Amino acid sequence: MEKPIRCALYVRVSTKQQVDKDYNSIESQKDQLLEYVNRRENYHVYKIYEDPAYSAKDSERPALQQMFDDVKKGKLDCVLVYKMDRLSRSNLGFHKMVDTLEKHGVILVSITEHFDSSTVHGRFSRNIMMNFAQMEREMVSERTKDKLLERAKKGMWNGGRPYGYDCKDKRLIINKEEANVIRFMFDFFMHDASLARLRDELKTRGIYTAKGYRWTASQISHKLRNPVYAGKIKHRDKVYPGIHEIIISEELFAKVQKLVPERTWSKRKTERTYLLTGLLKCQDCGSSITTHYTGKKRKDGTSYRIPYYRCTKTVKYGNQHCNIKSFNADYIEKLVIAEIGKISQNTKLIDVTVDDINAALKQNILPTRNEIKELEKRIRQIDSEVDRLLELYAKGGKLVAEVLNQKLESKLNDKKKLESKLIQLNNEIDEQSLKAYDAEIIRNSLSNFTNIFDTLSLDDKAKALRILLRDVHVYKDRIVLNVYELPEFSIGSINHDMMVGDTGFEPATSGM
Repeated sequence: MEKPIRCALYVRVSTKQQVDKDYNSIESQKDQLLEYVNRRENYHVYKIYEDPAYSAKDSERPALQQMFDDVKKGKLDCVLVYKMDRLSRSNLGFHKMVDTLEKHGVILVSITEHFDSSTVHGRFSRNIMMNFAQMEREMVSERTKDKLLERAKKGMWNGGRPYGYDCKDKRLIINKEEANVIRFMFDFFMHDASLARLRDELKTRGIYTAKGYRWTASQISHKLRNPVYAGKIKHRDKVYPGIHEIIISEELFAKVQKLVPERTWSKRKTERTYLLTGLLKCQDCGSSITTHYTGKKRKDGTSYRIPYYRCTKTVKYGNQHCNIKSFNADYIEKLVIAEIGKISQNTKLIDVTVDDINAALKQNILPTRNEIKELEKRIRQIDSEVDRLLELYAKGGKLVAEVLNQKLESKLNDKKKLESKLIQLNNEIDEQSLKAYDAEIIRNSLSNFTNIFDTLSLDDKAKALRILLRDVHVYKDRIVLNVYELPEFSIGSINHDMMVGDTGFEPATSGM
């Protein structure tokens, strides 16, 4: 008798309307899939996976996710679909799904397109059909883009709600309260071209965003640059006359554009490689710390920039919101690198770290060892049960023999599964045992890291620091390095804080 093939039946429709019909597309798909299964003697339905009202543009569908979880757990032998586009309309997404199915030995069959992934012809046909499905989706996307462009040319709004307006029937209607805020922003900035002072004034007046948050300088800058308030529609970097009511005049909008700072600061910041990007954490206000610079002028009139790291809260809301504010980038980078160099000389720290890691390794292995003991105990029990069944088998008649044979086969299958799991767990133990650490090796690795670090490019130095450091906590009077273990240390995830003395942070002189 052939081994039963456990089948998943996957069905999907895209729209709510299809789901609500008395005899909808999902029911039709299920009926035809069940009929296909019933015509095959060794096929049986493991489960029907339904995704009503879900698009196939991505894989974020609950039933689909559940089905692939079952595939990975070895519960399925075959996936049946009415058509391939029920799984995915994305060529890339579909091929990822097929790769997963093939990796776990699961065949894919489309019952209306007459092919399955277990044959060369089926795989060839599958690729051709999915290419057409992808082309159709891209054509729909192009038509949508063309439609949006035509709407913009006619002065119509393409969606979303810009602050200052409500959106009703795809038309912009002025929101009186928010429109007054927009007018205030433009009038204030026209007379005092400072994003920081405008931000602070909004806070003083108790004026917040639509979601109830404080305004940031970047949000205000975005509003001051948005031509929608002057009756324009912007689409793909082009501006068209709109049909909606204006909040501020074109003349005022044009004047403000000359005053709003150009968005060149982010580009200019990245001209210098900041070695600690993403690693610094402000311990005064809990914010992350970003890169920054301040401009200076020499006596001869030429300008230069001093690199800083700055608390993001001060960037958004002003210096008064954090006591740390900002500090010189060159100084803290040299300080951190110097302290890392001292680690290899700290024999006691390395010895303690290695002992802790090895202890953690043993602790991590303990549950696996306990599971191995339980498996071995269960295998011994099965061996005893098999022996008893064999004794009964020798004594029994034909009917008893058939019953005992089924039980014996079941026990042997259970044993085979347990032995397979036992091999897997023993392999895990062997792998973990190979990761016992030696303090001398760690010291040599740290020394090599320090020696090699000086020869690296700036970009590679930044990458190396992100490998070594989990983060750097910045206090007003000190920094704390939270150090990852180096590659040889990677198993432990035990943190060792190195307290560094007075940072001597140089305060930045620039502010928003």
